[in-house]
Amino acid sequence: MIGYTVRISNPHSHEAHVEMEFTATANTHYLSLPVWIPGSYLVREFSRYLGPLRAFNSAGAEVAATKVTKSRWELACTPGDIVRVRFDAYCHELTVRTPHIDGTHAFFNAVNILPELADYDGGYVVNIDAPEGWETFTALPHDGRGWVARDYDHLADSFFEIGPHTCIEFTAAARPHRLVFWGDDAVTVPTERLCANITAIVEVNKNLFGELPYPRYDFVFHITADGRGGLEHCDGTVLATPWRYFDTEEGYADMMVLIAHEHFHAWNGKRLRPAALGPFDYSRENYTRSLWFVEGITSYLDELVCLRAGLMSREDWLRRLEATLNAVRSKHGRTQQSLSDSGFEAWIRHYRPDENSANRNISYYSKGALLALTMDLEIRVRSGGRHSVDDLLREMYRRFGHAKRGYEDDCVAALVLDATGVDLSAELEEWLHGTDDLPVEAALATHGVLADLSPQDGRRFGLTTRTHENRLFVDSVRADGPNAGGSVYPGDEIVAIDRRRATSSTLNDAAKLLQPGTPTPVTVFRRDRLMDASLCVAAAPAEIRLKFGDDGSPAVTERLNAWLPAATDSADISR
Repeated sequence: MIGYTVRISNPHSHEAHVEMEFTATANTHYLSLPVWIPGSYLVREFSRYLGPLRAFNSAGAEVAATKVTKSRWELACTPGDIVRVRFDAYCHELTVRTPHIDGTHAFFNAVNILPELADYDGGYVVNIDAPEGWETFTALPHDGRGWVARDYDHLADSFFEIGPHTCIEFTAAARPHRLVFWGDDAVTVPTERLCANITAIVEVNKNLFGELPYPRYDFVFHITADGRGGLEHCDGTVLATPWRYFDTEEGYADMMVLIAHEHFHAWNGKRLRPAALGPFDYSRENYTRSLWFVEGITSYLDELVCLRAGLMSREDWLRRLEATLNAVRSKHGRTQQSLSDSGFEAWIRHYRPDENSANRNISYYSKGALLALTMDLEIRVRSGGRHSVDDLLREMYRRFGHAKRGYEDDCVAALVLDATGVDLSAELEEWLHGTDDLPVEAALATHGVLADLSPQDGRRFGLTTRTHENRLFVDSVRADGPNAGGSVYPGDEIVAIDRRRATSSTLNDAAKLLQPGTPTPVTVFRRDRLMDASLCVAAAPAEIRLKFGDDGSPAVTERLNAWLPAATDSADISR
């Protein structure tokens, strides 16, 4: 058993003092720290947090420790010796993926600061030495020696939230669950409502897959002014929740979708996973073309789970779908990048957006959700209502989740056929590897949801801008907009529009007054040089509007009710 002790002696220093202890079995051992965290596909170089690493033997003599790569150390050991490795870790990056320590709490994922011993496949135990009154919250079991992981993959999947936190325990689907809050002093947390709503989500997910795959599950809330997102773990999730989630009904509904999304990952993404995502190589990128399934299927089901749980009405669900459909169709990148490539290139694109991302990339979350919806409705129609995407998920979980092995990227079409009797091989080949728009509207029409193009008022420059200290900057230029290839660049500060001082409001006013194709002069600062340029406008693109149709067809009505349970029309998320 390899042991770690993490000491937080002065949280105001933002440092964790780490000691790692193991018994040497060879003359040379290697330690390595992951460069990425599963669930977030970007090389983040966690070793940058670590100070100098030193090692000592059981007699207290220093052991030679040489850094041989950016995240790997070589130790000169004597077999049988107890080796103690010590270093400090600076923890002041507040996200659900990175470590953060201050006077109110300590948070880290194991991959952030706990190195792995190469060629060791045994267990790990972690002890936390924190300020008095601080409690450790982690999904790992405690056996009297400390928090125990069966191997490094188990440890790497674990987070540690430490502090004098509010913790609410409740039972959902006959299993213990916990809510742990950091930052709840800034908001009013409706704990009873949260427990009831999360219980409904847990029960819907359990009913879909037939079981809960974990002994206990933790929801850790990081409540801040504007952070938003989550990271999935096998037995818990850490959620970045902005104040608006607790202050408004719209925000609370968004929080329910986020919770449903991350909880769904306990199956899809963790136990049910592509072969490339486990066992992991923590030293480099792990490539898969199946992130559309891991995240897209989950992004489709998260809102549908809220609907099934009675936390969202049909109309609310339809408005969210409408927003997703318009968001995807508004991105020129959908014509440039396939869903398959979107997941494969996540390491260099999705987590590193720039001013041209909307013109080159498409999200495997949002377009993946639309593919999942289209696939679900096709399965329902072609199977005569006997099957759905739920059957596909159950079959995949049975084959791969229970067997604890990953699936190959190209297996989904065959599994759809096995699970539902529907052959979508040709369609999935086109949908995954092509760049045409998905036939979402046609699929929706088979279930009584009608789509219309709605003209929008006004004109658009096709720019994304931001205001900073009353100065107007161009963030991006749409590749399919009226100023593509024009004389205004991303990064320009627009100083004047037609000799008038530029603000976001004067830019909007100019858009209303100009005729399409007629350029207007603008003055910009580009790299601190004053330059003349021009802008053109185009008519605002039409947007898709969705509505429930009433064609009187019993078959369509039956399909709609089977897909979107009618009982949720009067859903009340405040129950």
